[in-house]
Amino acid sequence: RSNKISDLREQLNETEKQRKEQISELFKHYSALFHEIAYLNADAINLLMDLEVHTSNQLLLTNYKHYANIISQIQLENVVRLRQSRVRWEERLATWRDLHTRQTTDKFTAFMNTPAITDCPDIKAISEQMKCELNGLVDRRFNKLQTVRELKPPSFTCKTVLRWYEEVCELSLT
Repeated sequence: RSNKISDLREQLNETEKQRKEQISELFKHYSALFHEIAYLNADAINLLMDLEVHTSNQLLLTNYKHYANIISQIQLENVVRLRQSRVRWEERLATWRDLHTRQTTDKFTAFMNTPAITDCPDIKAISEQMKCELNGLVDRRFNKLQTVRELKPPSFTCKTVLRWYEEVCELSLT
């Protein structure tokens, strides 16, 4: 579209150039013709021709001005159209992304809700084993913490406290 606008500008400039050349040839022809007829003196003929040339130049300049206005308006409309197309494309892209994100999450949710995932006996067995291990670990930690209550002076020593602390740390690491 930008190429077409540039082509239009060049075509209009070429048309105006040809028109200017034709008008110039026409004025030269009629100037010579008026000088041959010469019912007026040469200065009056030149003044008359200068007025006509001035009027023609004003018309040519007005044409250039209107051509420039038309081309700038076309370019502005082209920019607006391109901007609207870009906005429309961005909206469609956002809609497409949302749709595909929603579809993907729906597929994942459906997969995670299948009986193979929710009622898997291996997972249930591992989960029960982990629960039993955790309960045993919690009980051992609780018992070790209960021994702190039994550490009353003078029955405990620094060695006893240090051993108790190492056992608690060892339980925490497992």
